[in-house]
Amino acid sequence: METTTKAGIAMLCLSLATGAGGVGLVSFAHAIPVPQEPTPHALTGTVTGIVVQGCGYTNRRTTCYRPVVDYIDTVSGQSHQIVSRTSYRTTSPLRKGESVTVYVEKTGPAWLAMEWDARQARRQREYEDKRDFPLMMGWILIGCCAFGMLLGAGLIFWVDRSGDKR
Repeated sequence: METTTKAGIAMLCLSLATGAGGVGLVSFAHAIPVPQEPTPHALTGTVTGIVVQGCGYTNRRTTCYRPVVDYIDTVSGQSHQIVSRTSYRTTSPLRKGESVTVYVEKTGPAWLAMEWDARQARRQREYEDKRDFPLMMGWILIGCCAFGMLLGAGLIFWVDRSGDKR
């Protein structure tokens, strides 16, 4: 067997191993579960106040604002109050007396709708970040496999036509 044929077979074997790794990465990326959390029960609340506080532990000079929302639970009929989980450095995005949507989970915690949506968007971004790298690397390895197989096939079927017979 000629040297170029041996090199071509070795190249094909190496390319197939690379392609198998790429397929493994792509299948791993597709196996990562999508974060699906159903939207909780929506209620309507009213902004009753704005909590003014210092921003964080180190920056007490800057003022932050957190809206306070009152809502009535339709199941129990009781009135509840929720303070925004997010502190806003500029003025609060919600004004006193404004009507807002409150999501109440079955386990009890309540969320302002805009904070729930921001949380869901953050989870979706984290999922996409976690999935993108193995997916991209898998397809790169599959492409390298295809290129290597073409090189290997070229080496196997290459015929020396230089006319120099030694």
